Amino acid sequence: EYIKGFNLKKESLLFRAFLLSSKPGIFIDELQRIQKEFIDISSLETNWESWLNKSLINYIDHGVNFNKAIIRRLTVLIRETNKNDPCETDMMMLAHIIDCCENLNLPKLFGKN
Repeated sequence: EYIKGFNLKKESLLFRAFLLSSKPGIFIDELQRIQKEFIDISSLETNWESWLNKSLINYIDHGVNFNKAIIRRLTVLIRETNKNDPCETDMMMLAHIIDCCENLNLPKLFGKN
């Protein structure tokens, strides 16, 4: 099934944004932390836009048009899915997080293939 925010190469917007970060370690730490919250999804209460700003977007050069486009697309995607159903946003972000972990060869606490 198609997951929003992935391109034809099956790369997530989140991973493409990560590649633009000047402080990748902060984002990697946040990936590890947020995975622990997903273990008990019934108690997951994440403001994804705030999480992205704090862990990733603040460390991307906004002076580059390509970077701004990636940031804008990711932010709009989160806002649009949140309007429809916050649970959809959680599941979409889970897929994006799994993609990042797979591309970075990080351990995944969930989503094992």
